[in-house]
Amino acid sequence: MKNGVYEAGGIPLELPVVSLGETLLRPTAMLWRNMAAMATEEMLRANPIDGVVLLGGCDKTIPALLMAAASVDLPAVVVPGGPMPGAFRAAGGPLAVVQTGDLLGRALTLDVSEEEVQRRPT
Repeated sequence: MKNGVYEAGGIPLELPVVSLGETLLRPTAMLWRNMAAMATEEMLRANPIDGVVLLGGCDKTIPALLMAAASVDLPAVVVPGGPMPGAFRAAGGPLAVVQTGDLLGRALTLDVSEEEVQRRPT
């Protein structure tokens, strides 16, 4: 990305913004989407930029980034990072991302064995 911006005559900047940890937010990361959009909007307003390449990786982060770019009226290109793979298997079946957070919560309250948490998909 940076090389493409240089080749087009621009100066690339990396502007870090908040990321939504889908598996650890309760009841849902959707509640934090607007906060992420506002944080991104402020980051974009605070810098003298003419356009933005948005790198996001989930169904809440990408809309938040687009909302921010629209609010500051900047041309934007979105590059999605792709889906987050499930990390655990329990009771013989794969878990969805939300279920992974539930499994972690059960592990923290000692309601599940460490062995169950450590299983990886095959």
